This record gives sequence, C-alpha cells and structure tokens, in this order.
Amino acid sequence: MDAVTIVGLISNIISFIDFGSKFVKEVREIYASASGATGDALSHGLIAAEMRQFANDLVPSGQAVNRKDKAICDLAKECKSVAEDILKLLDKIKPKGPRSGFRIVHSAIKGLWYEKDISNLQDKLEKCRSQLGLQLHYVTSSEIKDQLKILAKNSREGGSRILMLQRQMQELHRTVETSDLRLRQGVKNLLQLSDDTYTVLITQRLLDSLRFDEMDGRFQEVARAHEKTFGWIYNSHHGNDENSILDGEDPYRTTARKSFRSWLTDGHGIFHISGKLGSGKSTLMKFLYTDPRTHEMLRKWAGSGTLVMASFFFYKPGSQLQKSTTGLFRSLLYQTLSKVPSLVPKILPEQWKEIRSIPWQAYSKIDFSPETLQGAFLRLIEDQSEDLRICFFIDGLDEREEMSVDDDNWAMVNSLCCWCRESSGRTKICVSSREYNVFMEHFPAERRIRMQDLTQEDMRIYIRDRTRFIQSSDRSEHIIDSIYQKADGIFLWVALVTRRLNDLHENGASWEILRRELDHAPQGLSDLFDHILQSLDPSDRKRAYQTFAMMRKASECEFPLLLSFYYFIDYYTGDPDTCDYARWGADNMSERDRIVQARKKLMGYCGGLAEVDPGRLEDPTISFTHRSVPEFLDSMRTEDMERSLRGFCAEDALSQLMLAYLWARDPSECENYPDRHYRWLSLQSHRITKMRKEANIGKAPFIFEEQLELALVRLGVRSITEEDNYKSISLSTGVTLAQRVATFHSRSARKTYYICSPYLVAAYLGNVAYVLWKVTHDTLVTCSPLQRILLFYCILYSRMEKEDSMRVRRILDILLEKGLGPQTTTNVLPGFNDFNYLDLTVWQHLILHFLKYPDDVIISSRSILWKWALDNKADPHFEIKEIQMSSHGTTLILGKDKRRLDGFPFSLRFCSFITSDKYADPEGSGIRVKLIGIINEKKFENREQLIALVERNIRLLQNDAEGIEEHTDKGSPEEVSEKDSTPSDISAMLPASEMDIESIAQKQSSYETKRNFILVYILGSIMAQKFYDYIENPDDFEYLEKPLRFEETWFFFYGTLMDPKTLARVLSSKNLTELRPATIHGYKTMLWGKYPALVDASSQDMVRGVVCKIKSEEEVNRLEAYETHMYYRSGFIARLDDDSEIWGEMFIWGGDPSHLREGSFNLQDWLRKQEQETTTKESLRVVDRP
Repeated sequence: MDAVTIVGLISNIISFIDFGSKFVKEVREIYASASGATGDALSHGLIAAEMRQFANDLVPSGQAVNRKDKAICDLAKECKSVAEDILKLLDKIKPKGPRSGFRIVHSAIKGLWYEKDISNLQDKLEKCRSQLGLQLHYVTSSEIKDQLKILAKNSREGGSRILMLQRQMQELHRTVETSDLRLRQGVKNLLQLSDDTYTVLITQRLLDSLRFDEMDGRFQEVARAHEKTFGWIYNSHHGNDENSILDGEDPYRTTARKSFRSWLTDGHGIFHISGKLGSGKSTLMKFLYTDPRTHEMLRKWAGSGTLVMASFFFYKPGSQLQKSTTGLFRSLLYQTLSKVPSLVPKILPEQWKEIRSIPWQAYSKIDFSPETLQGAFLRLIEDQSEDLRICFFIDGLDEREEMSVDDDNWAMVNSLCCWCRESSGRTKICVSSREYNVFMEHFPAERRIRMQDLTQEDMRIYIRDRTRFIQSSDRSEHIIDSIYQKADGIFLWVALVTRRLNDLHENGASWEILRRELDHAPQGLSDLFDHILQSLDPSDRKRAYQTFAMMRKASECEFPLLLSFYYFIDYYTGDPDTCDYARWGADNMSERDRIVQARKKLMGYCGGLAEVDPGRLEDPTISFTHRSVPEFLDSMRTEDMERSLRGFCAEDALSQLMLAYLWARDPSECENYPDRHYRWLSLQSHRITKMRKEANIGKAPFIFEEQLELALVRLGVRSITEEDNYKSISLSTGVTLAQRVATFHSRSARKTYYICSPYLVAAYLGNVAYVLWKVTHDTLVTCSPLQRILLFYCILYSRMEKEDSMRVRRILDILLEKGLGPQTTTNVLPGFNDFNYLDLTVWQHLILHFLKYPDDVIISSRSILWKWALDNKADPHFEIKEIQMSSHGTTLILGKDKRRLDGFPFSLRFCSFITSDKYADPEGSGIRVKLIGIINEKKFENREQLIALVERNIRLLQNDAEGIEEHTDKGSPEEVSEKDSTPSDISAMLPASEMDIESIAQKQSSYETKRNFILVYILGSIMAQKFYDYIENPDDFEYLEKPLRFEETWFFFYGTLMDPKTLARVLSSKNLTELRPATIHGYKTMLWGKYPALVDASSQDMVRGVVCKIKSEEEVNRLEAYETHMYYRSGFIARLDDDSEIWGEMFIWGGDPSHLREGSFNLQDWLRKQEQETTTKESLRVVDRP
C-alpha cells in the first residue's frame, strides 16, 4: 500500500478504538436510562457505524500488500468486526417501545444478561489498542515519512490525496486530548507526520508558482566552453599544449585569476565580468557556475554556514520574464527556496497564508507583483535564521529590459549593491555585462576582469582546433594570426569566421578561396553579419530571412522550433490548399537522416547566423548564433528583407512545418512509450492551436485543423470512451505543466488521458469559431455523453472573448440538442474535483467549480454558461453552508427536496469577504448562502439578469409542483380509502422502522420522488412490499402519463412580428393579437440581410420590442417555421412599461455570427417598403392584364 493509504487507515483505527472504548463504558448507562439509552450512547452508536464504513472503505483491495502492511489491514478488519458487534449489542439492549417502568426494568435485566458480551468487547478493544501501538511506530517511521514527502512534491497528482489525509488528521486533534496515555505520544507523532507532509505540499505549490518554463532557457542555449579554454581562471598552466607554450603568462591574466579566486574564497560584494559584444562573457559565466571548483572555493567562504548558489541569464530576444527584473526575482527565489524550503513561510508570508486557505481543487498559480517579489527578495537577503551564504551569478545585465522610468540600469546597479550591503557579508554576486558607463563606474574596478584582454590564448587554441583541415603549418599559422588580429577580442567573430571557412572547405574550396574569404571578412560584428548575408545566393537569402522570422515568432510564442520541423522548409508554399502533408513525409527517410539534412539546410540558408541549440541533445532546436543577430536584423530592415517577407506568415509556416513532421513520423515509434508520447502530442497541439488563434489565421473550412486531427489519429490518438480506465483527463500546456480538465469519480486507476484533439484544445483556448464549425459538421464529436461533457468542461476552462458569446451559446445549444443539459447527471467531474457524491448535475458541478475561482476574467467569461443553464430551467435551489472554525468541510443543500451533502472539501471563497452577519445561518452558527447570494458576491456583470432567471425558475418549479398536487387531488386520500378499503396514511402501510420518507426522497430526483408518491396514492391497495419494489426498480413498472396540457406562454418579438397584422397572418389568426411594449436587457440586435437578429451582449445593452401570449402548440410551430432554422428558442425576462416583469420565450440568432452585420431594424421603414413593394406588384399585375 502507498503511504497515504497506510496513514489514513491507521488514523481511522485510532478514532474507532477511542470511540469504541467510550461505547463499552457508556453502554452500562443504558440500564439506568429513562429511555433505555443515553444520548451519548446513541450518538456514539452513529459514529461507530461511520467508523465501520471507514474500515470497509480503507481496507485496500486492489493495492499490493507487504508483510508490514498486512498487519495494519488485519487490525482494521478486527476493528470492523468489533464495530459490528457493538451495533448488534446496542440494538439488543435498547427498549423498542415507549417509556414505561416495565420496559426500563426489562432493559436493565437484558443489560445484566449481556454483561459477558460487554466484557468480551472490552477485551477485544484492549487487544486492538496494544497492536495499534506497534503499528504506530511503523507508520511514523522515516520510511513512510520519505514516501509522503515524495508524494507531496509531486504537487498536482499527489496533492489532493495529501489534503484528504490532512482532513483526516484534523479529526484526530481532539483524540490527542482524550486518548489514553499509552497512545497519546504515538498519535502526536502521527499528527506531526501529517503536518510536515502538508507543509511540503504547500511549499511545493508556492515554488511551482515562482517557477516559469523558460527560466533556464538562456542558460541552456549558451554554448559550453571549449574544453581547452577558460581553465586559466583557476590554473595558470591549463590549456597550453606543445603548440602554444608561452614564455610567460600574461601579467593581466595572473592578476585576474588571483582577484577572482580571492573573491570566491574570502571576498564580498560584487565581482564584475565585462567585455565587448560577443567576447564570451556568457560562456565564461556558464563555465564558472557549473565548474565544481567554483563550489569548492565558495564552500571555504561559507564555512559552517549553508551554501546556496543560484543563477539567472538575462536574454533580450526571449520572453518577458527572461529579460525583466521580475523574471530575475522569481528565478533566484525559486532556486534558493528550493534548496532551503524551510524559509518559504518566512520569505513569502502573505502568499503562504493565502495558499493555505485555497482549497486544493481550486489550485491555481499565485500571482506575484513586482513589489511583492522585491520585498520577498529583501527578506531573503536579510534573513539570518538559517545561517545562509548565498552566491548569485547574473549574466547579461545589459540585456535587461527596463519596465519603467525608474527601472533603469542605474536602479539595477543600486539594487545589486544594496543586496550585498544589507546581507552583512552573507550574500555576494558575480555579474557580467557589456562595458556601459553605468556598470564600469559603479562596480569596483579591483573586482573586475575584461574579457577581450584575457582570451587571446583561448582564441588561438579555438582557431587551431577548428582549422585542423589546413595541413600546412605555415598556412595554419597565417590563418590563426589573421583571424585573431581581425577579431579584436570578439570571440563570436572568431566562431563565425572559422565556421564559414569550414563550410567552404567541405564544399571543396581551394586555399586561395579560403584566404580570399578571410581577407574580405570585415571587422566588427555588424559588418560581418551583413557580409555573410550578402554572400548568400538570393534564394538562400530569402529562406534565411524567413527562417529568422520563424525563429523570432517561435521565441515570442514559446514554441520551440525543432530541427526536425525545419527539414520540411523547402516544401512550404504558404498555401494550405496545396499542401500534401502525406507526400511531404513519404521520402522513406529516417528521423536521424532528416535531422542531418535539416542541419545542412540551416547552415546553407543562414550562413552560420543560426545554429542548432548546443544545450539540447534530445529534440534539438534552432537558435540564433548570438543574441546580437536579431539586434542586427532590427537595425538593417532592407528592401531586400521586406520583399522576402512580403506575404509570409511566420505562424502559419511554423504550424505547417510541425504538421508535416507529424505526418512523417513513424507510428510504430510511438508505441513504446504511449503515455509520454500522448503528452507530447497534447503539448504540440496546444502550442500550435494557441499560436494560430493569437495570429487569427484559422478560417472555415479549417483545412489545417482537420489535417492536424488526421495526423494525430494516424499516430494512434483516439477519443476517450467510458470503458477506458483513466482517472483524469488533462491537457498538456507546458513542458512541466498540465491543466486537468476532468476527473472520473471513484476510479482506482492513476493514469491520465491527455487531450490532443484540435477541437477540444480549441475549445479550451477559446477558439470557438472552429469548435462551432466542428460540431455542426461532424456529428461524431458529440455522439457520446463523455464527449459532450468533455467539450463542455473545455469551454468551462476557456477564457473566451465577449464577441464570441454568440458562438459559445450556439455550441451549448447544440450540446443541449444532443442530450447534455444543465440537469444532466454525470460522474465526470471538472478539474481536480473528486467528491464522494454521485448524481450531481452538470449545473451543480458548474456552480461548485465556479465557487473555487476568484479570477474576475474567468467570472466574466463563465457568465455565458450560467445564463445558458438558467435559460434552460436549471434548478435554482442551491445552498452552501459552512460552520465557522470547523474542519468538517462544507454542506451543500440541493434541490427543492433539500438534499444534504456534507463534507465538501473547500471553503467559501468569494470576490468580497463574507461574514456571518451578512449571510448568517438561521439554523446555527456559521454562514449559509443561497444561489442569489453567490451571484451577488461573485459580481457577475449580468447579475441582475441571472438573478431574474433564478427567480423565474423558482416560480416555474413551484408551478410544476402545484400542477402535480392538482393532479393528485382528483381523488382525496379519504375517498381512496373508502373505495379500496386501504389506509390513507402511507406510514400505516410500512413498518415503523423502515418508514423514513426523507431518506427515500434523498435518493431520488425531485420528479421521481413525486411520481412514486402519486403511485402510492393511486395504488393504495397494493402491499408495501410492492411499493419498495418500485422504489428499487421503477423501470419494471408501467407508468402512463397523461399528455401535458399546453400552457399559454409569453413570447417576445423585436422585428417584423412587432406588427400586429404580420403576426396575425403568421399565426393564421382572424383577430389581431394584443401586443404589449416590453424591454429585455443583456441583448442587442444585428442585421441578417434586412432582418434583425437578437444576440447576447453586455448587461447595459437592451432591446425594445413587444410581448404577446401564444395560446397553442400549433401557433408555436407556425412561429418556428416563420423564423427559419437560423433562429432558435430561448428564455427571457422582460420588463413591461408598468415596471412589472414577465418571463417566457423568444427567438435568437443561431446561425454563423459572421453572417451578421452591425445595424438596427426600423419597423416603420420596413412596413413602408413592404407597402411600396405591394403597390409596385399590383401595378405590374394591372399592366400585364390583356
């Protein structure tokens, strides 16, 4: 068994033994009790029954059990047996009838009779108690503790189980106070074990919030130092070979080495590595940070303190976090606190408090403001409790982007110096930058090295190693001297030129060509970049510009441009209609061969300005040779570049290349590691769909998206079914991140299904145009209940735009037509929920999920879902109750029959603070909030509209109930009794011990309960057993419902039907229908041709129209025929001119929103045009007569 199951099981055993002992002690009080049982004994009997159920639930059946675990399982089974014996005994000695002297005496006699049984029970409990002491020692051992910590660090997957354990432990706190002395210490150890594990979990959640995917991106991209370079900074003899022995070492290099080594072992403050652009500063910083000698020397400085090293490499072409102080703070805090997690509550106290208060199922990353991060960083620097010694390595200060006027380089320099000063010598920082005045003037010159003055010999070693193809020693020395002299201390210049010479050599260039190329190579990086580009063939140069555009867009969208994708660059035309992806990948070339060819294409097209990322061996990506390349490209926007990029869409090119790669992959390669494979495909589907949505390049008939789905199916991706044994459904959203969309209730499996299907990913990302097109053209995507609920949950998580509300509403209505409505019950729960309750409706899941998210953006977008549900008569009876200062979770009260569900594992968390004064529970202490209160506190923008719908639905349900009562009153209970000679009171038909009508009603929906009671009245002569048979198997009984009578319904009209004559003609009515002016809010009208179309809008928008009563189903059918299939019926609440409100139905737009245009409808203009057209037609008829 796993550690959580073991600890949870042992906690239940402790609780049972503690309460069981009380039972045995108090059972004797029954003898003297006036009722035959004391109140405490009865309440403990109920608790014993609960504990027996816990024992049943927690004895594992599917998990492997070792020898140690078996002892705990055996003890749990023994406790279960004792619990059953206690319940049997209580039932035997409890008086069955009303209080009387005879029955009290009889009870006492029975108590004496069972004294032996009571003693046996006490002996069994003592035996269990003695065994428990042994098991507690094992459960609180380091073995279990380590398992729990590992589970807690697996924050998402293990977190929900740890919190379940934490709630169990809270129940034991009172046991610590009352348990006997022999167990008290063991229980305290168990509680401490749980608290420690919970602390690890909360710590991990905060650390996850600090971390960001691209945090180590620049560090990984920086090339590792050549094996024979940079060693001089530690050792004066490193790097010299027989061809490069110098008469003596450069005095400046000796001074630099001594200065740096002294700073590592004894120094303080800031050490500055300066240099020209491309002089090798970042390469040296990576070398220093990763070399074990750095750690050894810093260890001497730290002494007995705890040494922590952390690094951050600014990267100007990267993401916002890679080039900002916010990213610096988050990265350094994450690295430091990961190594010293005990500091997290102290460094981030407010966030620690906040994240502890958020229910686990509501997990979302904590947002950190710049001020919060700066304050946390200062607390870290100033903290002395852990005796820390911190050394930071910060590369590329000149690449940091200023976020405000006050966030300039001087502010950064001042902050760095302040951190070192405020730490009282416990923190020091190694930084690198270009030689800007602000850095050169304010960082200490005695703790600085200049790269271009130190790398002469490193350059010679590097050049010699890269030009070994030159056989002649004279020519070799000429090349080395020429490159070194022209480089002028810029290591990048050396690397580019030697690479260029290598390429020419591989293509068969002679010595003369090599020498001429070197002579023509200009000094300075910008001139060299331009020279490289101009030396390319025009067609290659065009590909180079396109490649650079893709690289920059890929970095911006956090979409790694894999070398595997780049192989297909020559196939890309920019026209999706001409793309034959299957043919692209039909060259029978292996993955390895494609990568080799792609590398050659990259070097050939880009002339060495782009390279394969040296930091990634698996799935290599393409990156710029140096961050100065994109800076150069920005500065030289030539007509040639503009011409090459005219009509080129980098997002489309990236997505087309990736799709071609997917078509080319061998499906058999995906079979070895299917879970890892599907997660990777899910991530790619998410990346590509997100990028295309942001670029707005998808349009009907969505050829690309459909081709992507076919490629995924070819690679083995299939839709999940109800028979698949998965626990959860997630979407991979990052290298280490995934969004759980749904959870299957009570499944023992641990596996996760990863969503890959483009239409589901599009629904999650808010690309509703494609989703709407898909559900209207492919019926398979909504053919099963699971597919429908999964699409609904993806929409639930999306951050849709307001202008998409019409499309979203149409998608929801299609789901309704297919069978998914607000009152549909499901055992598939949204997100991380795994409540121990079945038979919740989609609507109830929607409310519960919504309660956990304080995000106003999500609230705004999800108001569409709420309105759809309430429009379609979602049950408005929803209350949430929470006892203050209680660990028992929240109680839900659902439906008109007030079904109670206790122990929901989250707290009330609204947009504003709720107090018991505002929402006091009338039945006791604490808070009790109804649905309208939830809507008010969550601050929906259309809350008035939602509240009106809630009130309407309450009235509708009341009317339904009155209709049922009217139906049953056709024969009174007394009349039924006279005719059938059966009692009119149902309780007389059933045994008293089984007549718990409330518990029966709780097991069924409101409608089913009413049906059953109607049957009881109608079939009053039937035996009680038959009634119970019906309760258990209602489908076995034939029930004939009378057809419902059509009720007159208000309809709202806002277009041509506002004209009484037109409406009478449509309804085939001889009399003009009475119309009343009315206004609805939350909608607006657009134009479909010359006709108006009603669409969702903000709560401030309103539409004027008229209402009238429709009196028959035939009239409704005539209205639907007139409105055509482009409109569909929906509920409304309208305000009349006398300020009264009515509710009914109306027709709103259900077609493609792109077919609508802005504009308003004027009834008088339309009538005038109709009259003119009629007059014209009549005149034409007169003219045509013979």
